[in-house]
Amino acid sequence: MLPSQASIALRHQYMDALIEQDVRLPWMEVLADNFLNIDNLHFYRAEPLFQHCPLSLHCIGMNLGAMEALNEEYLHAVKLLADRLDAKQVSDHVCFHSLEGAHSYDLLPIAYHPENVRYLAGRLSYVQRFLGRPFCVENISSYLFHRQSVLSEGQFLAGLAELSGCGILLDVNNLYVNGLNLSNDPEAAKDYALQQMAELNAEQVWQIHIAGHQRTSWGAIDHHGAALHEDVLTLLFEATRLYGRKPVLLEWDHNIPPLERVLDELNVVSTVLSAVEREPLGVE
Repeated sequence: MLPSQASIALRHQYMDALIEQDVRLPWMEVLADNFLNIDNLHFYRAEPLFQHCPLSLHCIGMNLGAMEALNEEYLHAVKLLADRLDAKQVSDHVCFHSLEGAHSYDLLPIAYHPENVRYLAGRLSYVQRFLGRPFCVENISSYLFHRQSVLSEGQFLAGLAELSGCGILLDVNNLYVNGLNLSNDPEAAKDYALQQMAELNAEQVWQIHIAGHQRTSWGAIDHHGAALHEDVLTLLFEATRLYGRKPVLLEWDHNIPPLERVLDELNVVSTVLSAVEREPLGVE
């Protein structure tokens, strides 16, 4: 498994800096879709970094929630890459991005319904068996909400973990964004996130993601293009209190600053995790 420490994802904008400065990370996330072709210069340029630390392989192309069959060619490519990198964990998203031949370039939400839990759990179990590695799924940000949903987001995720045996990659920023898009109120958004987090137990949460988001006149966008909001750091603190220390990934995918700025933000995250350990135990 991955170390229960905070780290970052590999991005080409600071790949050279990681190599030249010999930055040692406790673990690193690799976006699988950037490296599915391993016989090219891009892969060999990054390969020294792959040998420095444990790796988590993150995917965006499994289309787990779609009604069509899983893409076996894509799964084979992911498995080859995971085997080549000896990935400790593989993940994708609780979403779909195609319907009747039409393809979306966004991750689309699924109704929180028991039938969808059963359908998705079967597909997740198959993927984990196929890959032969621990597999977890990430909750996504949503800008619309299904009338067919009869479960909470947290109940839906917990059901997937229970039925499939897979883990949850809990993105606390996505929970906060969803709360904002439901209420347009920061306090209500924090309450929403905490309510969903309370539905999951420590064994079900295998990894945590955090990122920056953007507020707009019509809602919030999970754009991964800014520093972490203080409310998201508070939610990270609460998640660590609930589940114990987990591998935590800081995502910064747009408006990417120099590596030094990303590592400064990573230090903020590590400080939050350390603060949980220093918190005195309550007295009954």
